[in-house]
Amino acid sequence: MVTRDALTGWTATEVAEIRMWFSFVTVVLVTMSFMRWVGFLDYFRLVFFCSPAWLTLIVAPFQADRSTCKLLSYSCVLFLVYWMTVHSYPSQCRHAWGTAMVTDIAFWNNDGAIADAVLAEKNSYFAEGEVSDRERLIFWPKGPPKNATDLTPPSERDSIKAALAIIKGEDNKTADEIRIRKWIESWSGGLSMNILMLRAYCNIHQADWHIPHVHPLRPFGILNNQASWTVPCPYWSCLMTEARPRGKLPFLAVIGLVGFVTYLHSRCKCTHLTCFSWYLGAGTPRLFWWWLWAALMPLCLVMLIKTTYDDEFLVVVDHLFHQWYDPLRDYVMDGEHSTYNRFTLLALVGLLGGMWSYRHRIRQDLGLDGYSFMSLLADRGEFSYDMQLTFQVCIWRVDVSQATQPKATPGSPTAAAPPDTESNSTEGLDTETSSSGPGVRSLMLCGSAASAAKRTRWRSLTGMFRRQEDSTVLKTADGKVPSLSVRVYYGLDEVQSTRSVKPTQDQWWNHEPVYFQENFKVSVEHRPKAGLRFELRDMTAAFGSMSLGSMTLDESALERLFLASKRANPQVRRHSVPIMQVVQMSMPPPITDDQEEQQVAQLKSLGFDQHRLTDGGAVWLALYETEED
Repeated sequence: MVTRDALTGWTATEVAEIRMWFSFVTVVLVTMSFMRWVGFLDYFRLVFFCSPAWLTLIVAPFQADRSTCKLLSYSCVLFLVYWMTVHSYPSQCRHAWGTAMVTDIAFWNNDGAIADAVLAEKNSYFAEGEVSDRERLIFWPKGPPKNATDLTPPSERDSIKAALAIIKGEDNKTADEIRIRKWIESWSGGLSMNILMLRAYCNIHQADWHIPHVHPLRPFGILNNQASWTVPCPYWSCLMTEARPRGKLPFLAVIGLVGFVTYLHSRCKCTHLTCFSWYLGAGTPRLFWWWLWAALMPLCLVMLIKTTYDDEFLVVVDHLFHQWYDPLRDYVMDGEHSTYNRFTLLALVGLLGGMWSYRHRIRQDLGLDGYSFMSLLADRGEFSYDMQLTFQVCIWRVDVSQATQPKATPGSPTAAAPPDTESNSTEGLDTETSSSGPGVRSLMLCGSAASAAKRTRWRSLTGMFRRQEDSTVLKTADGKVPSLSVRVYYGLDEVQSTRSVKPTQDQWWNHEPVYFQENFKVSVEHRPKAGLRFELRDMTAAFGSMSLGSMTLDESALERLFLASKRANPQVRRHSVPIMQVVQMSMPPPITDDQEEQQVAQLKSLGFDQHRLTDGGAVWLALYETEED
């Protein structure tokens, strides 16, 4: 059962997430302190690269769900913030260092100075030196070879001339020459001589006190005469946004490390270190990780783009668009196979569109409705199977249309009809002395009973063309009146279902509600993140039972409905609420609009509410959490 603390009003899940928040605050503070005082990281990179963690600690506690729209909006906002931050400071600093290199007459076009700088850059990657006695014992346990000879290095400038000649060489090279260029690519900054020169220039000036400064607000249109704020550009700012096609391993390492920690935290519940797992809130998926990934991916994407393309955002978008569009255009416009390629592309687009249109039906048929890949991967439900969830389900009626308050029918013969039995659609029209009360066909307007019956039979043949239908109205594939049944699923398991009720022809045409008035008790083993799904099915469809729509209540929605049932009507004692739900739901269906409004108000005071289905229509139901028998 989902219980709340009497003092704080928090559930056990919320308390565990609070402990997890405090534990991660401690981890983030310790990590940032270590990077600052041991790794000597400057404040900008410290705050910038740790921003996904501390932003999640601020934002995640105020989020009650992981809505896709909210996560995408949050990621898009952070992407823009990260892009503007990188573009206004590190990118400007790299351009400032490049300008300083070109305007330095002692370095630019000075082959000797360039060779010395490139040699220093090379030595920072691959240095040459004597082997110490300790290294001889470690790496040469047998001693050096008998015919070993020492390398005789040439002069420092001559040793780098060959490498510079290879880097400056033409692009059209043989396979062996390309392989040689890749050997020196790790320290040369790619295959560009200018990139190597800028790295070498920044390297030899990294300890200078006189370095370039930039105006961070200038990219936003604020000139230096409006705001004279400048920021120095240290050595790391010269290399942070270096555009090179390779060297993306750090991104994969960061994503892999965070993914491993996410999976380990969701799965790990140590039996020997229970206090440790209890403090970290481990052993079950948490919303914290969804918001952390929503902040981490924009940062990685911005840095990935900035370290690949040294351009403005729109220029990068245009380049990426043509990188994907031009091959597709060439494929479609291929003169020899253009017709075949177009039909293939059209069939592929049609297949993807059909799969998207019927995605809910596909997930239901495959048994994946209510589950996601991450929940199947990270859920560790065996640690929560000792918790039993018992509740009462009351299903009042199904609204054929999603109208807020649809009109009620007199007497509602559906409520008392036996399963799979259709009431006579001409009931009340067999005598000409029938009264024309509310909900009864008026003979003064509709003619004789025989003519009314004929029109009814004719309308039954053309109902699928004359029935008003849109996205908010229940509909069947063959246009016939269905036999409705509501099935209840917890996770992937069907736990209960109602009897089959078939509305009359008039009810189905006029979008009138179909009354079920059923209640039952459900007792399941509680599983984290498992939803309660209600599916409306047509039991008499031509190809067997078919789904007409569904609605899913996640864990938080279930808890809200439980609380609504207990708090909506304070005059009713808590133990009598489920009884009152059944009694009020079993009242005869209303005849007039005033009676319907009154009954709906009474039902809502007991926790009933209208829940819209995915393919039109809605179901009225209430839930009440009870004690296990």
